[in-house]
Amino acid sequence: MKTTLEKCPNEIHCFHNVTNYKPLERPEFAWEITYESECLPETPTIPIYFIIESTNQGAFSHWVYESATWLPHYIRLLEKYPSCTIVFDEVKTFKKLYLEYYGIPNARYCLRHEMVAENYCFFHTYTSLNDTSIPDIYYRNLLHYKDTFEQVKVPKDIPLLYLPRGTKENYIGPNNRVYDIQNDLKDFVKQIGGVVYETDETKHLHDQILLVKRAKIIVLDYGSNLWVNSLFAENSKIICLNIGWHQHPTYPCFGFLWNEIHKTNTISQIFAYPSETQTENGVPIVRFQLPLILQEIIKSIHSLGLSQGHH
Repeated sequence: MKTTLEKCPNEIHCFHNVTNYKPLERPEFAWEITYESECLPETPTIPIYFIIESTNQGAFSHWVYESATWLPHYIRLLEKYPSCTIVFDEVKTFKKLYLEYYGIPNARYCLRHEMVAENYCFFHTYTSLNDTSIPDIYYRNLLHYKDTFEQVKVPKDIPLLYLPRGTKENYIGPNNRVYDIQNDLKDFVKQIGGVVYETDETKHLHDQILLVKRAKIIVLDYGSNLWVNSLFAENSKIICLNIGWHQHPTYPCFGFLWNEIHKTNTISQIFAYPSETQTENGVPIVRFQLPLILQEIIKSIHSLGLSQGHH
């Protein structure tokens, strides 16, 4: 057996009889793979796997841009190797939503602990949103992904859409948080005739994409909510609630996403209070000035010539 640190610069690389692998973040940004040999599958009865998930597989936007954007490559692999199976570390609803979006049945994935010892494993070029020297394939994958929904045209018939921060599958770690103004903001948006949509309840990703595209004004928070949903938006005013993060000026991949979002939308940011003074079950409660958010919403409604409905 050999162990290698492999970035897989040729986009897709195959190893025979992989006994262990580990995605590595900084400074390597590579796969650590223990295997028997490098070769393409020769025996169709031996299981074939596509290793798709990075270290950050549990975080929504990381999974979308580090893993889901490789699903078209998997579809092409299926044409040559019909038994090829995607490997997940864990099952999450958002992962299954993306499989369905690309027309991939749930039967096409397995969990890592279900892999068998004799195997062929395909690995893709290691991509991470945290990598400051991210390979070109990241940008090509992202633009291909954007093309899947960019041509979809819908009427702009939702004046105001609020996408609250989700609660069901948040990444458990130092970035987890709750916002003190969410319930009040939901009430305000509904009161003036806007739409509150809980992305945790999405059944089909395509429906969520269409909903976001219909909105003239979108309120959401900086993080996965911004990076995933704002890319769906077109000709929208986006009001972003930021806890003080600056990912897009720091990391090229986030900067690229920010620029793609900005091509057809405008973004204004409202920042939280600098200190977090409370916790809820150990999770920080981020405090925002609700009047500032409401003022920005009302100003945006007036600047777009929209009327405030009251229900």
